[in-house]
Amino acid sequence: MKYGEIQELTFQEVKHLGLKFVYADDDILCTDYDYRSITRASDKLHRMKGNIFSTDFAVIHVVFKGTISDENEGTPTDLTNAVVITGPHYLHSVQKFSPDCDCRTWAISNRKIHELLGQYASLWSQVIVVKKRAVIELTPELRNHIKAIDEAINTRIKRASSTFDSLIVSTLLKALVLGLCVLMHDSAEDEMPKQVYGEQRQWLMQQFLNLLAEEPAKRHPVGYYAKKLGVTPKYLSTVCKEQSHQTAGKWLKYYINQQIHQLLSKSGLSIHEAALEVGFENDSFFSSYVRRNFGCTPSELRSKENKL
Repeated sequence: MKYGEIQELTFQEVKHLGLKFVYADDDILCTDYDYRSITRASDKLHRMKGNIFSTDFAVIHVVFKGTISDENEGTPTDLTNAVVITGPHYLHSVQKFSPDCDCRTWAISNRKIHELLGQYASLWSQVIVVKKRAVIELTPELRNHIKAIDEAINTRIKRASSTFDSLIVSTLLKALVLGLCVLMHDSAEDEMPKQVYGEQRQWLMQQFLNLLAEEPAKRHPVGYYAKKLGVTPKYLSTVCKEQSHQTAGKWLKYYINQQIHQLLSKSGLSIHEAALEVGFENDSFFSSYVRRNFGCTPSELRSKENKL
């Protein structure tokens, strides 16, 4: 799928990049750093999608040793001794790995993320809506926890003798993802609206956040999402206000603003192309929106971010 000039890397396309997978099924892909495999895949990815691309799945990098060089909103970032988590539609650049890198990467479909997290999927969706990318320090305790789960998963992968092995791998991965989700949420707690819990309305709030986290960030009215959820815009806004102390419109603004930040600082799109990407067909309306929400013009925002 293509949004403007930014192309999307699908879960199925990853399978054909030439990576060596430690584990692969219809919803989970796992690979360890391998110089030749990564180099071939990166070259092919660059030819297919260009310098900047999005994905339709979640990515978890666990960097045990060495460095991954990446960009975050236009700023070069060296990631080491860390867990890096991104949701779908995050704007990725082709990453570079240091020669001594020891990194395990999980690519997990949206469907599987929600299956693994179950009732706690709203924690994931909240952070993906507000931040889109989380970096967690790989403390000794977390390192040991991940290594223990990795060892258990590797044991099952090597056996591959039972139809239940894929279920056991999925269960072990659930422990990893749920633990990371809690840490991810805690690390962003100061930025997160405080949520109030309550039965069916909590479920509706969760479904609304899931829609925002799973779809490309576009400037749609509240009614667009209310229709998908089978409720009125007024009721959806009332529930959001009750559950999180933020209106549905405020949540929409969080996600759109994050996308605008990425598009103007990280992509090579023109101002006009960036405006189209988030659903503004009129450059003047886009410029007015950016002025109201960022206190500067799109060009000034791009210049400011690129200097950071």
